[in-house]
Amino acid sequence: LFHRYIMGIASFGYEEFGLYEEAAQLATIGLECNPRDGWSAHTRAHVYEMENHAREGIEFMMARVNDWTVRTCFLNQYFQIRQTDPF
Repeated sequence: LFHRYIMGIASFGYEEFGLYEEAAQLATIGLECNPRDGWSAHTRAHVYEMENHAREGIEFMMARVNDWTVRTCFLNQYFQIRQTDPF
């Protein structure tokens, strides 16, 4: 149980240091453990953005719209704002 949260939190740290490949790998593991993990999803969205893969990032976010709407969190609020203006 604890492992799934560590992957997401660690992935975000890697992303913040510009280690995008490592961040994406940890975020993927986090999302495999828990598809609704906000840290892992946030990391993946950032990596798409930082690597200039906007279309893939939008597709990633749209594929997880149900994950953002089942509970309130910063990702839900962010997604609602960005959905109206994805660029």
